[in-house]
Amino acid sequence: MIKVLVSIVKEITSFNREDLLKSYVEYSFLTTVDPISDKTVHEEVVRLLVEYVTGKHDKENQLLLYIWFFFDVVIKSIAQSKDMRHENET
Repeated sequence: MIKVLVSIVKEITSFNREDLLKSYVEYSFLTTVDPISDKTVHEEVVRLLVEYVTGKHDKENQLLLYIWFFFDVVIKSIAQSKDMRHENET
């Protein structure tokens, strides 16, 4: 799955449209919790990133060129998860 996300991000940035990715994270991205595993988006993204980077992949790692996007998603997911948990407590 992470390979597909990296490919999409790579394609968008090849057209110099990083602004679309930044706008997506800022205005459209909403985190979710998987009802089966009870894991959040940021937990899964971080797990996949670690798995990808430490795996037997090409060491000219394309992922690292676009790590800013994945960090932005992780940061927003953490913030939204914290807000969701706070709302559930009140």
